[in-house]
Amino acid sequence: MLKELEVFQEAEWIEPKNRFVFWSGGRDSTVALHLALRAWKETPPRVVFVDTGIILPETLEYVHSLAEQWNLNLTVLKPETDFWKRVKEKGFPIIKALWCRRLLKITPIRAFLEKEKGWKVQVLGIRRSESPVRRTAWYYEKPFMQHRKMPSTYNLLPILNWSKWRVEDYIRKHRIPLNPSYKIYGTSGCYFCPFVENERHYLALKRLHPELFQKIVEAERSKEGRTALVRKKLSPLLKQHLLEDWL
Repeated sequence: MLKELEVFQEAEWIEPKNRFVFWSGGRDSTVALHLALRAWKETPPRVVFVDTGIILPETLEYVHSLAEQWNLNLTVLKPETDFWKRVKEKGFPIIKALWCRRLLKITPIRAFLEKEKGWKVQVLGIRRSESPVRRTAWYYEKPFMQHRKMPSTYNLLPILNWSKWRVEDYIRKHRIPLNPSYKIYGTSGCYFCPFVENERHYLALKRLHPELFQKIVEAERSKEGRTALVRKKLSPLLKQHLLEDWL
């Protein structure tokens, strides 16, 4: 077996029905998915996508299109929490209270895994070098380790030690279709994230999906003009001169 696929052998003892790839539609998780499909081609894994309710429309389209193209056994999870309703009740997520990731992603994933019986493995497209936060959070992790909070689940992290350049080289080598959201927005996840402060992202959102941009503006307005963004570079969006025609 090729070296890049060796880590998958460590999970061979886990029943195929309990092998899950958690896929976001981003570069890293798509490469992790492709590796899993190659490693377990005789018994393909189950693929899980979490629709947080604020995913970029282009990413949703990409996920469903590639799922059909690759004939994936895809499960779509949705959180019980409505993001915009929660914002109006509790305020925007901030660094000290980053509730969005917990309620929109972690909670539905854990609920899903807890319903599955027996030993499980979740394949994740985590890379240490992606950011200082990731490097710190995953410092002690190995490519195959038991989950600290879910003892019956193992994490399998096939690209944990990969660089961004290796990911991009893999995508080119295997001719993997890339999520169009990157070219449009520079990101691929949620259409609103308090950490995304790139003007390009919000200008593209306003142009292509004005109804979604308006949700951000309305939420800021409901909070008496408080910014939706963590570091306030574009804060608040509804007062920016480049977006002022929304006022």
